[in-house]
Amino acid sequence: SCCPGWSATARSQLTATSASQVQAILLPQPP
Repeated sequence: SCCPGWSATARSQLTATSASQVQAILLPQPP
């Protein structure tokens, strides 16, 4: 990897995406 920060950024985005999906499943928002 050329950029050390890329890993942290990618992990952050993946974590945010996973958290959003979990919230959507556990806490469905009203339409």
